[in-house]
Amino acid sequence: MISQLLHINYPSCQSTNLLAENFIDNGNTVCISTDYQTAGRGQTGNSWNSAKKRNLLVSYVLQPDFLAATQQFALTQITSLALLSLLTKHLPDSTIRIKWPNDIYVSDNKIAGILIENRIMQNSIVSSVLGIGLNVNQVRFPKWIPNPTSIRKETRKKHNRETILNELSEEIFRFYKIAQDNISLVHEEYLEKLYQKNSFKFYNFKGEKIEAAITNVDQFGIIYLKTRDNLEIKAAFKEIIFLNHFH
Repeated sequence: MISQLLHINYPSCQSTNLLAENFIDNGNTVCISTDYQTAGRGQTGNSWNSAKKRNLLVSYVLQPDFLAATQQFALTQITSLALLSLLTKHLPDSTIRIKWPNDIYVSDNKIAGILIENRIMQNSIVSSVLGIGLNVNQVRFPKWIPNPTSIRKETRKKHNRETILNELSEEIFRFYKIAQDNISLVHEEYLEKLYQKNSFKFYNFKGEKIEAAITNVDQFGIIYLKTRDNLEIKAAFKEIIFLNHFH
């Protein structure tokens, strides 16, 4: 149960996830934020680019003892839905979806990414670090980023990062509590908000271009697709690549 949040800000750091790991054993629920990361981390070695004092770079340290090790994908779902709920309040007229497994899209543009690291002992999750990068006020991005957007780009006005952070914390807590009470509700809502679900699109599956529709994501984070020939495909992270207009 989350009872109280300790919020710590660093003006600059290498990675909020790395810093957050220092607070894992103190028993507190901690939120680490920074104005600038010198080496932002994404999934499996990818980088996260963010302009100084423009965006939200934050990590939450939790002890989700109600989850078994096999249920760790629930933390991705909790974090994704918290971001989606937050963004829906600020971008009420936009289509906001969760791109499997852990990116948040406004239409076809990426506005947020998630990196979750768990410490597991036997069958239990001892602690988790939920790392979040949310584009808030940045409007110019490096050319190598294919499809970025931000809250400011979408609304054409500047937003207060501290306010956004407080709202995000509230949403994280809210979905964390929902998961504690009924984890299946979180899973169902995640599926409802999936980007490209039930629409035939092109993907790269193990090096081969296919046309398929996303039909499901199971509790372990495995994605299921069906081709036009009714062939079912299932894939783990990095086994399938979305082929969109920006590729």
